[in-house]
Amino acid sequence: MTTLLVVDDEPSILYSFRGVFAENGIQVLTAETVAEGLRQFHAGKPDVVVLDLKLPDGSGLEVF
Repeated sequence: MTTLLVVDDEPSILYSFRGVFAENGIQVLTAETVAEGLRQFHAGKPDVVVLDLKLPDGSGLEVF
């Protein structure tokens, strides 16, 4: 199964990604912080990551 990780601090963005991609058989992992995103990344080994640049605990650009 294809896995997508979305790291964004806006709940509406996370909700939208879950709604659109889960309907198409894609497992959607979500996180609202850099720390949670890194945990999800290492635990879930996603195929694709969508990463916000401004997060509450750091920069998405630095994580990239």
